[in-house]
Amino acid sequence: MARKIRKTTVITGADITSAGQSRSIDLFPSDHVVRIRTLNDVFSLSEYLHRFHRDRPLVLMTIPKRMQRPVVDPDRIRAEFDVDVAVLDPGWLNREFSGRIGENRSAFNGATRIYPSDSRWLDGDPDLAKLLINSRKFDRKEYGRMLRNLIREQLASEQRAQSAQTSTTRTDQPTATDDDPAANAASDASTTSISTPAVAPTAGADDRHPVWNGSPHDEADGLVHIVSEGDIEEFAAWLMSDRRMPTVVATRRSHPNPKTCAVDTTDLAGRLNGYASVVEVENPNACQALETLLPPGTHVYGGALRLYPASRNWVDRPILLRGPYTAYTEKEGFAKLPRIVDDAIGMFARQYALSGAPSQSDIAITVTVIGVCAGRGIAEYQGVPISIALPEEVQELPADRVLAKGQQVQGTYNPTLRMLAGLTVRDGRQAIADYRDGQTVLGRVDKVRKDYCRVSLYPGVPVTVRIEDAYGSRFDDDDMRTMIGEHAVIPMRIVRRGTNDTDWTISFQDLDMDHIEPAPALIEGGPSWLQPEDLQPVEETSAAQSVVLIDKDTDIRSLIPESADSDSADMIMTLATQIRDLQDRSDALTRSKARLSRQRKNDKRKMNDLRLRIAHLSGQYHTMRKDGHGVRLFADDAERMRCEADRFDAWIREAWALGLSVDDKRRMPLPAVWHYTEGFFDTLANTPVDRNLVVQAAVDVLIGRAASLKSYQLHRLKVSEHKGAPYRKGPNGERVWRLYLTNDTSAARRMHYYDGDNGLITFTFVGLHDDKFSD
Repeated sequence: MARKIRKTTVITGADITSAGQSRSIDLFPSDHVVRIRTLNDVFSLSEYLHRFHRDRPLVLMTIPKRMQRPVVDPDRIRAEFDVDVAVLDPGWLNREFSGRIGENRSAFNGATRIYPSDSRWLDGDPDLAKLLINSRKFDRKEYGRMLRNLIREQLASEQRAQSAQTSTTRTDQPTATDDDPAANAASDASTTSISTPAVAPTAGADDRHPVWNGSPHDEADGLVHIVSEGDIEEFAAWLMSDRRMPTVVATRRSHPNPKTCAVDTTDLAGRLNGYASVVEVENPNACQALETLLPPGTHVYGGALRLYPASRNWVDRPILLRGPYTAYTEKEGFAKLPRIVDDAIGMFARQYALSGAPSQSDIAITVTVIGVCAGRGIAEYQGVPISIALPEEVQELPADRVLAKGQQVQGTYNPTLRMLAGLTVRDGRQAIADYRDGQTVLGRVDKVRKDYCRVSLYPGVPVTVRIEDAYGSRFDDDDMRTMIGEHAVIPMRIVRRGTNDTDWTISFQDLDMDHIEPAPALIEGGPSWLQPEDLQPVEETSAAQSVVLIDKDTDIRSLIPESADSDSADMIMTLATQIRDLQDRSDALTRSKARLSRQRKNDKRKMNDLRLRIAHLSGQYHTMRKDGHGVRLFADDAERMRCEADRFDAWIREAWALGLSVDDKRRMPLPAVWHYTEGFFDTLANTPVDRNLVVQAAVDVLIGRAASLKSYQLHRLKVSEHKGAPYRKGPNGERVWRLYLTNDTSAARRMHYYDGDNGLITFTFVGLHDDKFSD
């Protein structure tokens, strides 16, 4: 008799075609068993389980070691019960899922877990998600019986809870009649009010989002507010004003779906309810209009999001912004969501700690500082002591470096909190305008690299100090990281002022320590933000130590008092000689320790640089000029150039074919043609960089994805380092772009390319960061 084979229907994430929705919506709920076989499927399952409420429980089944299927047939479970069923493959996918959901909420090695349809098991007791462990004392039939009983108990429990909730709602809900207009009006208001987040709208559905009306009626109300193109000027003015709460501005992608943001803004607004407002810009035209209204470098576009503080100080100091957060796919958006939430809540917490929650009754006043305490200033207003919050830009500094007794400050006073906030910090360039060549000034070291360091003359005004300028000369083994420490306050001499942060000439030698120019104040009338006592103190020798300090020039006989007898004199001579020998050894060991410590740091840096260089050299590009024996390969250089271009074209097409899915290839095709300059391959061959990095960057440029990937830091190249310098252009007027191939390394690698008006891309240069330095 032929054996009957039962056909099993299994759905995976690869079988689902995205239609502008998150993948969890595509996979769940499902009428079939869902097999979790890819990382994308893990993201979908995790996102689905994190929902506040689902329509039905989910049964997660795992596969025991050395087996191919779960202990109980998942298709029978799905057919018998109204539940979702997912089968999780063992190994790294199981670990990835456990890392996202928590090991105490996951399942392993043949175990099965039943996740309720609400989120109490996630927010509270994980045991609410019942776990059935695969034990040897259970056979398959017993295990299946126990699992079915647990599922029945869960379904019955949820049905009882739903019945009780329905009964309570009917009992407590007043009945509105046609004769009770007040009740009817209240009922209508509950469904249309902007400030009522009762219904979670779907991302991208404008008819279910509140429309921008000048400003949110209740900031951080848990809803997504849509800004249309016609309201963009009013919105920009509101964004650049002082507000009550931080604001997340989200933009929509131009493709694959022009009406959605990769991050679920509805979920984001719900998580930030009470902490930050969420505003979504309607279309790319509105984003372009917003770019012209906001200060340079502060806008957001192309599906990215950005976090703006409540205070308008970010207009003058863009460093206070967070983001942009770029996400091209829903998977990337889901991964970015926790970081955006953490940053927004952290910004709200810092705002509250520094200045308290703004109030409608705030008034502008001027007071006199009477002292500082616990990181804040103290003053009196109408006979009542009040506290003065430090501005956000200088919160890392001690209060006595910002405020001083007798200083008059102006700000916004909150009578409820008895707190003055909103103090204005001086512009950095104006603050150091009095610095002159030849002066000795103080600076704070922010970053140290082998060849240079970055020193702040004022918060937000760093300058680059090169090692050859700082010490007058440069030797092969010199490493600035062994000479100076980060965060240290140091004296330095201005040899020549610069116009931007890279063309100053600063020296650490020939300092006039008796005439150090006072550092500027952060707030008018305040103390210097850096003071001489902030310098690294010089170790002094105590009086007790000076008695026994004996060096090689000390005459030991002078230590013998006149009243000493011969035995005492001999003892003093012996002890003094021993002390001098011990001190000499101690000094030698101290010098040796310092030298070895510097050498160790230097060797460690060299080793890291060497490892990086080896990694790059292993995949470094080699031209076709000569073979491995030095024999010339082409007589015609133009023919060699064509062959090199064909080879690089093939690598690009291979990386595009292997790196993108079928749907991504349809949305992001390669252009028909692109070019290389004559010197491109030579610069690539002369730069120690893995060619695979260059090939992948070229693919991202050609398919238009480079601008959305933050790691590239794509920007146009200028003709010089001056702030107002024009942008560099190609030989035919093309725009010149630069992107980062590597980051956070010495001599980081960069790539340049031309972008013509006809969309033609021409790759021109690969080199180190300091080559063609202008940004």
